[in-house]
Amino acid sequence: MIEDEWLKKINVDTKPFEDALKLCGNFEDVTGITTATGKFSKQYHFHYAKPYYNEMRKYLTYIDDKVKTYNLKPYSSWIVESNIGSYHKFHRHSVNGLTHIRPNKNNIATVLFLEVPEDKNKGDFYFVLKKGNDILNNTITPEKGDLLFFPWSVYHGVYPQGNGLRKTINLDYIYA
Repeated sequence: MIEDEWLKKINVDTKPFEDALKLCGNFEDVTGITTATGKFSKQYHFHYAKPYYNEMRKYLTYIDDKVKTYNLKPYSSWIVESNIGSYHKFHRHSVNGLTHIRPNKNNIATVLFLEVPEDKNKGDFYFVLKKGNDILNNTITPEKGDLLFFPWSVYHGVYPQGNGLRKTINLDYIYA
């Protein structure tokens, strides 16, 4: 039986995260080989993310009733920058892109919205959750500072956005 899935949202000050990001390094352009889609969509993996993970650790307590956060180990980190017409294909996270393997429900994805378009079409974040015998479809209209936590098993994506910069930082954790 598949356990119920969940998603939590809080709003945080983005400045400490932006400052931490300046200390990170080894940005690798992976545009075109990810779920980020659109003429104005860019994605960058970054490999020296310790300052950013340290900042995020302060907020992991918000999911402690769902996962033993002291067992979470950093796994991957990336930035997505997009503009008009950009979107994310429906997907879930997995180890090394092996989507046929059901992700561990304790592996955690985080998404922080650093910028959202001023356009009324901000590129809603959509997701589906398994709750008992039901599958629930949900959307979140993002605001700057929104921080989302959810298990890797949650399928999600982003609807095409309107004009303006949409920038997210995404961190994945493996339950070790």
